[in-house]
Amino acid sequence: MQTTRRKLLAGAVALTAFAAAGILPAAPCHAASLEAHWQARRRAYAEFDADPDSLDDPEVGQRYWDRIDAAESAILNSPDTSTRAAELRLWVAWSHCDATRREAVAQGDVTALLRERAKLDWQEKLIFAAILNLRGEG
Repeated sequence: MQTTRRKLLAGAVALTAFAAAGILPAAPCHAASLEAHWQARRRAYAEFDADPDSLDDPEVGQRYWDRIDAAESAILNSPDTSTRAAELRLWVAWSHCDATRREAVAQGDVTALLRERAKLDWQEKLIFAAILNLRGEG
């Protein structure tokens, strides 16, 4: 079964609401695995952006997308219910909604996005506000 953007975003938003309300307990045993998948996803995006053949050669690009998809599936399906898990799921969901700020969103670059905050679309502002709240910022 393929995970749709709608399911990913709905799951991330629901987890965020529960985590922010303190309903979900943290699951520290899964935190290292979740962070490893997040870093693998970030690396794959960075390598995709640096590879001059990634856009022109579908086979080259697909190797990166396979890695990104695997990391995103692991993030989505992780049993971790911490606020960090909710934050990472929001980053992934946002990356499926936005193409304008793809690099900053794919890397979870809060500093770059804070500079662009006034230019964000409404749904981006909501997602970014939730991320900042989970981080205890904003």
